[in-house]
Amino acid sequence: MKRFLVLVPLLLAACNNPAVTPAPAPAPTPVTPPDVIRAYAVTDDALYNIVLKGNAADEKVMTLSYSSMITDAAQVGNTLYASTFSSLLKIDLQAKSIIKVGDYSSGAGSINALAVTPAGALYAASTGGTLYTVNPTTAALTKVLEMGARSSGDLAFDANTTLYATLDDSASTDTLARITLADKSVKMVGQTGFREVYGLDFQYGTLYGRTNAGQLITINTATGAGTQVRTTGLTFTSLN
Repeated sequence: MKRFLVLVPLLLAACNNPAVTPAPAPAPTPVTPPDVIRAYAVTDDALYNIVLKGNAADEKVMTLSYSSMITDAAQVGNTLYASTFSSLLKIDLQAKSIIKVGDYSSGAGSINALAVTPAGALYAASTGGTLYTVNPTTAALTKVLEMGARSSGDLAFDANTTLYATLDDSASTDTLARITLADKSVKMVGQTGFREVYGLDFQYGTLYGRTNAGQLITINTATGAGTQVRTTGLTFTSLN
């Protein structure tokens, strides 16, 4: 009995010890990029699957037969949304058809950029420099902020939901801007060194751009400087 009476308080003290250190959380498994990285992009009359990185050929997906020019496209899961200056569309990649979702809000201006957050929320920007959220069912726009310059042609979110945009702010080349949605701040990062950067896409930590002249570039998100990767020989209006 003496041994039993001695051990009980020791056990209770150990159970109530607040200094017990929990096991560390396992480190996240690094994501290995595939050998070939692609993104959807549109020309004046066709949808392509463009090679951003890797040894493969660009592929034409379908002809874009629509009454108005399609200015941009953004993929949400298995759905590819597209935009004219005034309407939101959906592209059915299986049927190779285009479905009109609806017209944008009156007075919104000309929409020339679409992007989707990692969680699937759809955003758009206008040539007047306004950033909106987009209702994917009705095409209704809700104003988020003024970017401080005209949208040159596209938006892209990184994995942390930081938004990047190419802007036409009367500089000699397009300017890269960084937009933080939490505090609605806009920072002009720097000139890209390229004009008419109409397409942006974040893939595996790299920001890619596409110019209207068909140049594929990478863009340094710290300085805004672009570096040409190759020329496709195509004239692109957007990159998702």
